Amino acid sequence: MTPSRRWNGWGDARVQEALKPEAQAFLAQAVGQPQPLPDATLAEALAQVDAQPTRLPRHPLIDTRAETRLRASFGQSMHDWLRLRFGVLGRVTDGVAFPDSAAGCACCSPGHASTACRCCRGTAPPASRAT
Repeated sequence: MTPSRRWNGWGDARVQEALKPEAQAFLAQAVGQPQPLPDATLAEALAQVDAQPTRLPRHPLIDTRAETRLRASFGQSMHDWLRLRFGVLGRVTDGVAFPDSAAGCACCSPGHASTACRCCRGTAPPASRAT
């Protein structure tokens, strides 16, 4: 993930695009004046993650830092985006595994896609990997 990717939505965080006045007027006429909700801040989201201590044992290939867990817990669906945008996270992943290679993952056979593996997603590491 690139550092400029938005933490709570799509696109590059360096790009800010305001809704054009014509579009604002159209929407106000069609559905009424907007009542914008405040976006959750990254600090608020990280506090929610920190309130959910990892259930994983320490392991050198598993990152349990709050921001890593937050970024790995959500996809790019509208549902995920709205949860991040408004700070309604719910349960997040316990950790993210970063094997040195496919061979470094005890449960992955050669050629196995690590993102499909429960161990590599950090949701259920095999006992053989726990230290």
